[in-house]
Amino acid sequence: MPIYKYRARDDSGKIVTGTVEAATEAAAIGNLDASGYLPISVSLPKEAKIRFSFPGRRARIKPGDLVIFTRQLATIVRSNIPILSGLAALSAQTENEELRLVLSGVTANIEAGSTLSASFAKYPEVFPELYVSTVSAGETGGVLDKVLERLAELLEHEAETASSLKSSVRYPIAVVVALFSAFLFLTGFVVPKFSSVYASAGATLPLPTRMLIFLSFLLRHYWYILIAGIFFIIWGLKRYIKTRTGRWQLDSLKIRAPIFGPLFVKMAMSRFAQMLSTLDRSGLPILRTLDVVSKTLGNLVIAKELDLIKESVEEGKGLSEPLLKSKFFPPLVSHMVAIGERSGTMDELLDEIQHYYDNEVNSTIKNLTTLIEPILTVGLGVLVLFLALAIFLPMWNLINVFKTG
Repeated sequence: MPIYKYRARDDSGKIVTGTVEAATEAAAIGNLDASGYLPISVSLPKEAKIRFSFPGRRARIKPGDLVIFTRQLATIVRSNIPILSGLAALSAQTENEELRLVLSGVTANIEAGSTLSASFAKYPEVFPELYVSTVSAGETGGVLDKVLERLAELLEHEAETASSLKSSVRYPIAVVVALFSAFLFLTGFVVPKFSSVYASAGATLPLPTRMLIFLSFLLRHYWYILIAGIFFIIWGLKRYIKTRTGRWQLDSLKIRAPIFGPLFVKMAMSRFAQMLSTLDRSGLPILRTLDVVSKTLGNLVIAKELDLIKESVEEGKGLSEPLLKSKFFPPLVSHMVAIGERSGTMDELLDEIQHYYDNEVNSTIKNLTTLIEPILTVGLGVLVLFLALAIFLPMWNLINVFKTG
């Protein structure tokens, strides 16, 4: 039923405000009369939404601001402070103007009858799907404070992971950018001078040289089309990734990519263990727990695999057996879960799994540069070989032409 917002006077004449659930506005007024209130106004509140200056612009809310907000919200929930009062306090004290606007919208949506997670879901530019799903899991299991604490830890860990990842790939990216810049300089300024010499000599040009001259021609005469094409491809890919099919293919590519694939799987295993442990402690039924955990993994492919595991659990096979047959969940996870099921120490072993994979993620990131170097070296060698053949092979042909002439 709809949730009506009212303003009324009580028996002492004091003005009170709040919400009342009723089928119609008349029924809402009747409920207020029965409660001893004199209605002044009764209406359906409008859901607040944040409108930014430019369509599609992401809110300028840093990950650190979101972590602090999440920890503060966990404290409010743990202290049994009413959620609306707590959000109002957090909105008043935050220094981030856009976060204040978002929290005002969240408060209005809760007053209109939405849950906390549903209100967060209305602002995907601030609260990503993983955040919303995790909060929903806490609401479902009655452990919102614990889930928020875990979520804050997860956000901090992912921020640190992202920072470490950027530091690890900074050198390879710098090498690739420098190499690409050198390639553009050669094709744009050096190759045209060589091509005029080759043309005047009438020598037969090898395939690498013809390819390089063609690329040079495109860059010099159709550079604006190439730039427009690149932007169009990027725009199209972003739109496609927002679809479920595109997201599925991207997530599938992530976990199958060399070097980075195992890293994403380890991060998903850490999330799986963390959320399963938290919800298992809440006493939530295992089927409902798996349903909620699948939404917090951050990868559709692994989430689908967990849904299949849930179907096996429904058939009475337990959790460890279908995990062992899964192609994405490592044997370590299934064996630890099996031990936990037999010994009744599932929560403790899941915590151990989480810590293990957190350490694995950190170790992989630290060695990322070492892992990338062989691929980078091979790619660099292939490009240098191509440029060398394209430039020097015609010179040898010219020498032969001059000798025979």
